[in-house]
Amino acid sequence: MRKNSRIGLTLLEVVLALAILGLGVAALATATSRCLALVAVSKSYHQARYALELAELRFPIVEKDDELVNKEVPETEILPGFLFKRVAEVQPDYEDVGLFVLHNRVTWEGRGSNTYEETVRYYYYTNDLPEADQP
Repeated sequence: MRKNSRIGLTLLEVVLALAILGLGVAALATATSRCLALVAVSKSYHQARYALELAELRFPIVEKDDELVNKEVPETEILPGFLFKRVAEVQPDYEDVGLFVLHNRVTWEGRGSNTYEETVRYYYYTNDLPEADQP
């Protein structure tokens, strides 16, 4: 008499293996999607930082006729798709001293809430410095 040996897999085993394989593929697709989104955000951030540096070079704050030039810059396209704006706030307690708070902001089109990069710095200006004695 012959023994009845089973060769192969049952339908339940095949369905279970496909379900586990499907979960693994879904997890990899989700991780890949998140990684690509992070790369896009990082690229926009680095371009915005470059645009801020370029704007600082293109619109330097200089003195002309005892006034500061480029203290305020309206929204200007600094790179394709990137807008630069500078706002200077005078501090109420230091109005007569010449202390400003400069807000440099670069905005760009994109999805999500992080579509701008801003730097804030203090800027002290006075033209009341005594002139040095020349020999």
